[in-house]
Amino acid sequence: MAVIGMSLLFSGIASPSVQAVQYGNIGGRTGNPDPNNPRTSSIFIHSLGANESATDVIEVDNYTDEKKTLLVYATDSIVSSGGAFGCAQFVDEKKHVGTWITLEKSEVTLEPQTNTLVPFKIQLPAKVDVGENNGCIVIQEKKGDPQNLNQENGGSIALSFRTAIRVAIEVPGEIIKKIVIVDYSVSRNKEGNFVLKPSVKNEGNVSVDAVINPKTVYLWGTSLDSQTQQYPVLRGSTSEWNFELKKPFWGGFYRSKFTAVYDSNPSNRIGVVTDQQVTTLTSKTIVFFAPPSKWAFIILLIIFLLISITVWLVVKRLREKRRINRTWVDHQMVSITDIKTLAASHGVSWKLIAKTNKLKAPYSLKAGDIIKLPPKEPKQKPQTKQN
Repeated sequence: MAVIGMSLLFSGIASPSVQAVQYGNIGGRTGNPDPNNPRTSSIFIHSLGANESATDVIEVDNYTDEKKTLLVYATDSIVSSGGAFGCAQFVDEKKHVGTWITLEKSEVTLEPQTNTLVPFKIQLPAKVDVGENNGCIVIQEKKGDPQNLNQENGGSIALSFRTAIRVAIEVPGEIIKKIVIVDYSVSRNKEGNFVLKPSVKNEGNVSVDAVINPKTVYLWGTSLDSQTQQYPVLRGSTSEWNFELKKPFWGGFYRSKFTAVYDSNPSNRIGVVTDQQVTTLTSKTIVFFAPPSKWAFIILLIIFLLISITVWLVVKRLREKRRINRTWVDHQMVSITDIKTLAASHGVSWKLIAKTNKLKAPYSLKAGDIIKLPPKEPKQKPQTKQN
């Protein structure tokens, strides 16, 4: 039998303002939140030294219209992919904070739309690392016989929904708050959009809430996109996030970098932020090219063709003007002459003669007028036949 844990990890990690952790219509919340620290409504936060202990209580909720039996247990924390906070499974061996937590009850049965309180105790060992130590209290629906979901292969599986609340124990001593930028890169997803990937590492001994702000601009500096999100960077972890950037309509070359801003004051606990000691980190600048969209390509192609035709016409006109200035000569009219007859005798368009000499309708020419005309080509004498 396989057990799949469907976990929401966690209030206070991705959403600091969440008041309760809920998934699969079961949930829980801290029983004694500190009104002066909003994060304590979704995280158990205790400051304890070696051999010290504390008691607290977790509220377990059944939001369904059915009677539920729920397991309540402590586990160690784990760092999941991308540096996010996670909790070990029920069957995993506990080696750290999970061993420090003792719950008064391991399971509870709740009527529909009811809740109950489960007290627990945190007891630190004689040797403990200074800084932040994390664990979890998990609420998991208890299932009976597994459901036969794959009859052909003879397999069976029991689906078990679970939710968890982070337990953060702060051990006094030399607290270090420090994150460093690891990398910044860009890639494309299957939809053709860009994915900006900032990455930072926590080199301190407590978690840090970092405000990540990737900014993308055109090469000349005009802003294209800016996104801001706050994330926790856990002790000893490297965190990477994905920020989607919609494919620019016109395409082109772009520059992007990100900043990471965090409260580096070691005296501030989780959820306590002041402006007394704020550190801002800036990543390297990356340059990338975005091809234009289909319609943008068509529009750009039309514009390119129009510009090319315009340039060709201008060049043709300039060449013709230079040729006329170089070869045409002044000619004085000796009689009234029709411009079309004159053009035919010189082998050019009458419109070109009118344009070159800036003549206006009705384009009349009289004796004494001086105009520019191309020289007449000499007539070739007919060849005589030789006997």
